[in-house]
Amino acid sequence: MFDKNLVEEVLKQHNLPKDLAAYMSEERTSELQDMVEEVLGMHPSSWVLVRRVTETILNLAELGNVILVGRGANFVTSRLDHVFHVRMIGTLEKRIDRLRQFEQVSEKTARKLIEEGDAARRRYLRKYFKKTSMTRFNMIWC
Repeated sequence: MFDKNLVEEVLKQHNLPKDLAAYMSEERTSELQDMVEEVLGMHPSSWVLVRRVTETILNLAELGNVILVGRGANFVTSRLDHVFHVRMIGTLEKRIDRLRQFEQVSEKTARKLIEEGDAARRRYLRKYFKKTSMTRFNMIWC
């Protein structure tokens, strides 16, 4: 299963330094900061990094018997015949309750973390895949 550890697999498959993981988060939002860091040579462009993620997702899907979560994997694998897409949905209330239990945080904090995470995923999909929502499927079995 590749979810949070997908970035580690990308770095491994493309022989990239581990410190690039900080620049591959779905939560990164500042275009200006990203451009400045790229110009200063701190990391490759975000488009190059997303291309590497896409290549890794396709490589893993071709190997088969994997579950891919996030990073637009549902869109990357949408044209592959041998994948099974699943969308897992939970009500906001259930998501808040699970996060509260897992992270030991207040309801207010859990709600804020979920809303921020959802917004970051929407921005990521809009920027790199020109998709306006997390439609299609969120978890892919290859």
